[in-house]
Amino acid sequence: MSAQTNSQIRAEHSRHIQNLGHMARQSPATANYAPTLPFLLPAPVLAVEPAVVGPAQQPQQPVPKKPAGPPPPRSWVSPSHPANPGTDLLAATPESGKLREELLSFIFRRLPSPWDVDALPTLLDWCLLSLLDPFDAETIEDLPPHLRQRLVRLAAIHHPLTHEQLRICWGDDYSGTGGEAIAIGREASGAVRELLRALRPAGEAPAPAETWDTPIHLLAAPQLPVLQTLVLVKTSLPILSILPRTLTHLSLVSCNFDAVRTARNLPKILPLLEWIEIRECVNIEGSWFEALDWSRWTALRGVRLIPIQHDWEVGTGGGARSPGAREEWKRRVERKIEAGRAGEVEIWFDFNCINRHQMA
Repeated sequence: MSAQTNSQIRAEHSRHIQNLGHMARQSPATANYAPTLPFLLPAPVLAVEPAVVGPAQQPQQPVPKKPAGPPPPRSWVSPSHPANPGTDLLAATPESGKLREELLSFIFRRLPSPWDVDALPTLLDWCLLSLLDPFDAETIEDLPPHLRQRLVRLAAIHHPLTHEQLRICWGDDYSGTGGEAIAIGREASGAVRELLRALRPAGEAPAPAETWDTPIHLLAAPQLPVLQTLVLVKTSLPILSILPRTLTHLSLVSCNFDAVRTARNLPKILPLLEWIEIRECVNIEGSWFEALDWSRWTALRGVRLIPIQHDWEVGTGGGARSPGAREEWKRRVERKIEAGRAGEVEIWFDFNCINRHQMA
């Protein structure tokens, strides 16, 4: 066997052994699998042209426009109104809610069941407020009187009720709010008239005593509910003589009266009054408070009297009043209220209590 043949046999045997062991053939020594570029190269720095800094452009704000119509009355822009005088009283805005809260906070703290409007709302308050928007008439009709009463108070601050909504809260027999009625705005004037006319007979004559010979139709007749609290804000009333004699707390804020003459008989119409607030009502001037017979209110505990601001700026003859006219009027009214009275009365003009005994 020649040497060449022997070399071929050995090479063939070597390839056969490699195939049996699944061994890859050796790569050429000159093969190079290293990366052609190094790793983690720094990011290239691009040349950026500097931006031209100019004067900052202010966003254009709309120029406030004056609302159409005549200017607001002087009583709306008096110092006693901290809120914007042009605020819509019935709007569902924070500014309108603040105005309603300012108008109602005084009397709410002095009701038979006082309520501090500045206190944090409770879980019950949030649940009741959820019934107002949208107005859930079916659920409200099932509420007991004390919850309806609180619902109407909350609505007066956050979501004033309409004519129909007030009727639902009051109920068919007007006993739904526990002897308390609160109305905001002229839209509620119709509901207030219906309420007062329906409850006026409740205080005119006492209920007949039941005896063995009382007719059946009198025994079965339902008794009218008693209205003790009435709070009206910017509501029109024809005459004050339709107010029930059972009222003990009365608050009239920026209300309109068609007949002022009968208003002077208010102590005779409401003999049980304990708290009265009359604030900037149309046609109610400072002289009206002096003409009242305050001695008839034997149970009176507090009053708040704020005439229209215009009454102090212009006198009866059209000229300007003296700077001390208002202070003189306060002293005259205070003397009439306290004359012949055994107990102390809390007297407020504007926002300051002048009764030194009650301030202590």
